[in-house]
Amino acid sequence: MAVGLVYNHIYLNHDTGTHVENPDRLLAIMEYLETHGLKDRLVHIEPKRVGMRELESFHKRSYISRVEEVGFSGGGWLDQDTVISVDSYEAALYAVGGVIEGVDKVLSRELDSAFVLCRPPGHHALPEASMGFCVFNNVALGALHALNKHKLKRVAVVDFDVHHGNGIQHVCLNDPRLIYLSLHQIHHFPFTGDSRGNGPFQNILNIPLPAGCGDSHYQKAFDEVIGPYLRKFAPELILVCAGYDAHFADDMGEMCLSQQGFAGITRAIKHAAEEVCGGKLVFSLEGGYHYLGLAEGVGATLAVLLNEALPPPNTKAPEGAVGNPDIALMINDLRHINGIS
Repeated sequence: MAVGLVYNHIYLNHDTGTHVENPDRLLAIMEYLETHGLKDRLVHIEPKRVGMRELESFHKRSYISRVEEVGFSGGGWLDQDTVISVDSYEAALYAVGGVIEGVDKVLSRELDSAFVLCRPPGHHALPEASMGFCVFNNVALGALHALNKHKLKRVAVVDFDVHHGNGIQHVCLNDPRLIYLSLHQIHHFPFTGDSRGNGPFQNILNIPLPAGCGDSHYQKAFDEVIGPYLRKFAPELILVCAGYDAHFADDMGEMCLSQQGFAGITRAIKHAAEEVCGGKLVFSLEGGYHYLGLAEGVGATLAVLLNEALPPPNTKAPEGAVGNPDIALMINDLRHINGIS
């Protein structure tokens, strides 16, 4: 399988100091991929710098200018959670460009799938504002590029970050060519996505899970709701907001996914993609702040995409970490609401 890794050291230049979202996240992932021999099996892809015209397909010019000005003036806080440095504006342009390059390579069939190992992350970013460590909405812009440049008719975004991607949902609300499927922790930042409603075009599927859910809960949701929904919508491309902060060791959430759980999620998405769009998949890194849990999660995703065995796990959930919430009723309701038999 030709699996691309979109990466460049420019992503490390987004210097956030002691912030939880910092360059060490990517360094931990790259070290893990090298240690376990995964890096050499991937096709290295250089990201490109996104142009202003594509950036403005989602973001307002006034906001783009503000990010540029704050960065070039030495950096500072864009909002209460999101800090940038003098080089962050360029890194953010290449983060968007990385997703777009992944989309281009996959749609041209130069790659079967791609993983964009970028930062700053993006799924919370809104047209006029940063939010939750996110500067520009990398995946939203990648989806719009696929629709507008490649003239696709249907694109799906799947999001398994522990936080709801309110910025992705925003772009999907008024565009029936897009669907957004999010599996996230209920009553959690950014406190959106707790409703199971679908929006005016019936193209948004939120699955807000209670705290304590582990591998089996996520697998049930993917097998019984997300997979069938993707098959029903039949997208021509699937983009994935790949957040690993649902790992049991990650302090940013209260979920209990393991390496095996992230592998199971990836297999479910991959199988659906093979059925509906010839396996065309582009993953883009979002959250994940426990370095080893993050690295194991990304490694599990890439091993599945490569059809390789998982590396031996280095982390083990403590006894009693996984809760036993009953999600069967919610799953049945979602299947009924969305006409899934």
